[in-house]
Amino acid sequence: MVDKFKQDKETAKNRFFGDKSIEGSRERCFEDAPIAIYELDLSSLKMKWMNKQVSRLLGYSDEELLAINIPDLLADNSKEIFRRNIAKAVQSKKTYFNTEVQVKTKKGTTLWGLFSSKVLSVNGKPSSVLVFAQNITKTKKMEEELSEREQLYRTLFENTDDGFILAEPILDGDELSDFRFLKINSAYERQTGAKASHILGKTVKEAIPKLEEEFVNRAKQVVITGKETRFEKYNELTKRWYDAYYFRYAKGQVGVLFRDITQRKKMERELAEKQKELSRILDSTPTIIFYKDKNGKIIEANRAFAEAIKTSKEKILGKTVFDLYSPEVAQQMTNDDLIVMNSKQPKIGIIETYESPTGLRWIRTDKVPSLDENGMVNGIVGFSEDITERKKAEDALLESEAKYEHLVNNLPEMVFEIDDKGKIVFANSRATELLGYTEEEFENDFDANRLVAPEDVERSKRNMKLLLSGRMRNSNEYIFVKKDGRRFPVLLNSVPIVKDGKIVGIRGLVIDITERKNMEKKMQENERIITIGQIAGMVGHDIRNPLQAIAGELYLAEQDMANAPDSKHKKEATESMIFVQTQLDYINKIVSDLQDYARPLQPDNSETELTSLIHEILQTISFPDNVNISVETDGCLQCRTDQMFIRRALTNLVNNAIQAMPNGGDLKIGAAKKESKATITVADTGMGIPEEIKAKLFTPMFTTKAKGQGLGLAVVKRLVEALNGSITFESETGKGTKFTIELPL
Repeated sequence: MVDKFKQDKETAKNRFFGDKSIEGSRERCFEDAPIAIYELDLSSLKMKWMNKQVSRLLGYSDEELLAINIPDLLADNSKEIFRRNIAKAVQSKKTYFNTEVQVKTKKGTTLWGLFSSKVLSVNGKPSSVLVFAQNITKTKKMEEELSEREQLYRTLFENTDDGFILAEPILDGDELSDFRFLKINSAYERQTGAKASHILGKTVKEAIPKLEEEFVNRAKQVVITGKETRFEKYNELTKRWYDAYYFRYAKGQVGVLFRDITQRKKMERELAEKQKELSRILDSTPTIIFYKDKNGKIIEANRAFAEAIKTSKEKILGKTVFDLYSPEVAQQMTNDDLIVMNSKQPKIGIIETYESPTGLRWIRTDKVPSLDENGMVNGIVGFSEDITERKKAEDALLESEAKYEHLVNNLPEMVFEIDDKGKIVFANSRATELLGYTEEEFENDFDANRLVAPEDVERSKRNMKLLLSGRMRNSNEYIFVKKDGRRFPVLLNSVPIVKDGKIVGIRGLVIDITERKNMEKKMQENERIITIGQIAGMVGHDIRNPLQAIAGELYLAEQDMANAPDSKHKKEATESMIFVQTQLDYINKIVSDLQDYARPLQPDNSETELTSLIHEILQTISFPDNVNISVETDGCLQCRTDQMFIRRALTNLVNNAIQAMPNGGDLKIGAAKKESKATITVADTGMGIPEEIKAKLFTPMFTTKAKGQGLGLAVVKRLVEALNGSITFESETGKGTKFTIELPL
């Protein structure tokens, strides 16, 4: 079989090149071409011979390929296309045909191939098919990726080489008699030689009276049936072949796209000349193909090469790249040539740029060494593909991705992407900053539910499952846990990530709502205080009056008791009245605290000597014998303030200090000038304030005492702040507490 393969292959070469009558450069192009070339036997549907590229593309050895039926190499969706095109070509005696099919490699991957085929006959009977196959997998993929974008900006007239005609039908009564030219493009003028000024506005009969009837009849059929049509036709007037596509346009108009295929027709005729078949095929491919000798001289080049630099093929042959490109570009190309020739190894995927008459172009070039029969390098074969549009698309995509990444990483919110297994695949900078994890930790198989507090995990899993099934798209509140264990509330807005119509993950925007939650809590507290204020107003009115009456009656009773003779009954009654007065004072304080906290405070400021005021206040307070009192002030300390506010605040703080020292202790009261402020301090050596309640100390209605409403310190804070001052404290459990009031001078 191997001998037969070599014999058939040698026969094929002779059919293309003659028996060693053509230069070896063309044979090398044939053998080393990236285009797969083989001959298919029609009776067995197996290859008779093939060039090296067939094995390179498919991964099979020559012996394996000779034993495989071609349909077995095709993907399922391509087998029927292959059989139909072969049968159609043989039955219709069509010499040439092109087919796009999918081919399976030995490794199981699938490639797209463009098969340009010629039916070969023996004694007038089709016997085999000569196939030239190009790997167009990347092209197919790029076509799919760019199809949507191309639809946005590509129009019929944009840089097209196709002629375009827009015509409207003309009726003679009920009969469609003619068409009037409405629009043509510049390609029409180039391809037909006609000028728009002589065509537009005229009918076909007026502008082109000798036009073949078929061109007009096809347009009539489109108008009548609404169906598009395509055909190839030779025009006797222009002596040109055209590939014409007729379609129905808006408002009953007819559009015609046509391409001058005269050159293609000419090539098809010339392909009958076996000695030039390969050259013609190379010229028909959009891939730039060239062969250079070891001195860098271009021996062979196809038409794509010439068109790329806007010159003729004849002006390329015999030249070097230094004759065609700038010195910098030419030197880089030459350096790559030398690497390939010196290493005897291909260099694949070389990205190059060059200046063309139409501007900067990008090409991707593969270079392989050309070896003579002794294995010595005699040049290189190169294959280049213009990737300018792809490069622009890639650059635009990279720019878009960079903008997206910059935007996402500069958002004040956290952004996550997770896969369908719940693993984090992306987290922005804000997420790493706020949660304490590194980017590497997030990317290392990190389960998203690790961020959720234990009590919210099950709910998070349920919602994640609903999102991945497409049944939910909304917002949820969770408690998140940072790496250091700190917890905080978040609002998570999630949407599914869809690719190719399938949900593959979840994208989430996470907002830290700690401040909002605190605000809500504060608003709730304010609402509660408002309610307290309303109650306080009623309490102040409804309780104060009877309190005053009780106080008056108590005063009269005390006077009467004072005039009574001494007795055991008088002593007991006097003690009871003192106790009642104490309780009346306490009730009065509760009412005052409620009203002071709830109502707006409007201080009545006046010049006040703080030292004297402090001593006056202390004289009104009853101190236990086991409490030692000391006062330290900076002499005469003047301050413009409301004396009543200071009196109430200081009284409250001193009483609290006394209550904090049930077993006695030291109470120090100070007043001093500090920069532009006056400070008043109250320090005790009592039990101190536990760490867990320090944050709530000034919260209204909060108290640790068995008796009390928790308004004392809250009222003190309001009184001080109404004076544009501030109050702070320092405390250590078991050692005591120090309150500091700062007031503007």
